[in-house]
Amino acid sequence: MIEIYNLKLSAQRALLGDVFNNLRAVAVDFKGNVIYLYFFCDNNPSDEEKDLCEDVFDEVIADFVHLDKIDFHIEVIAVPYPQKMTLNGYWVYYRHEK
Repeated sequence: MIEIYNLKLSAQRALLGDVFNNLRAVAVDFKGNVIYLYFFCDNNPSDEEKDLCEDVFDEVIADFVHLDKIDFHIEVIAVPYPQKMTLNGYWVYYRHEK
């Protein structure tokens, strides 16, 4: 069983060292047997930034691989500042914006 606090802590730990300037926010959620990670960027992410998102995603997967029948979904979304970001789930990272 997935507890939201475990998912949030997993994502926050996975983000250590992988936050990049273009990243505005990260959210996590789970519904049924699917874990979701959402990365919100200012602009379309570069290949290197996409790789960093994948690295975070892989770290989270590793924390829950022991659970049966769990699927994972990642979305990297460009939402230029000052547009509002729509929350999908629970924020685990949110940069300061004026």
